[in-house]
Amino acid sequence: MIPTPDTEGKQMRFPVTFGGTALALALAFALPSTAMAAAAAQPSFDCAKAATQVEKTICASDALAKADTDIARIYQERLRAFDPATARLLVRDQTRFLASREHVFGPGFGDAKPAKLLLDLLKDRAKFLRGLRLPAGDGLVGHWANVTGLLAIRPGANGHIDIGMDTNEPVTARWVCSLAGTGRVVDGVLEVQVEDGSALRLKREGQAVTVKAVPPTGKTDWMPDYCGMNGSVEGTYFPTAPSK
Repeated sequence: MIPTPDTEGKQMRFPVTFGGTALALALAFALPSTAMAAAAAQPSFDCAKAATQVEKTICASDALAKADTDIARIYQERLRAFDPATARLLVRDQTRFLASREHVFGPGFGDAKPAKLLLDLLKDRAKFLRGLRLPAGDGLVGHWANVTGLLAIRPGANGHIDIGMDTNEPVTARWVCSLAGTGRVVDGVLEVQVEDGSALRLKREGQAVTVKAVPPTGKTDWMPDYCGMNGSVEGTYFPTAPSK
């Protein structure tokens, strides 16, 4: 699945009836191999050009091929719904997702089967894309998400804005970040002071929200206390429905 606006998966199915079993079997054995292959679910990419372990695994499974096609369809719908600037940011997020899929074949998952992990991952991505919404207005308050996690921005007391963030490295969760804070909006930028002396700056970019971490004054080699090693909450977050 290629993260460009022109990519859209198509699915083909061979009609099956429960009557006339003998005739159905005869027709099945009479079909050439290429026609039988066409009866299987098709992913959003050409299986003849499958290069990665993930792509080959998707091509070998009807369930995975269908899940991949679902992602491609919903992704294209969201690209068309967003403005061009936000659509380009979503392309980046999708590219990161596609790269992260390969981790299901890496170490650290015990006895879990990669194909099952991959199916769960694809279903979660489809759910994420399906949950994206056009933002109401041009403010920061709302629920936002990306491939790493969630950002909630709510009105606080005395003109302040409260935020909560939970992110992790896609698939492996080798790092996890979690924080809550309060700040004020000045000139369209929400600045939130964090207990370790750092800050977060949040602002709208198109129909999305960007988050940038600011190190404590005088510190160049800094890791946020609210993240595990190499973790980060920086990035672009897209408008989404509240999680249930």
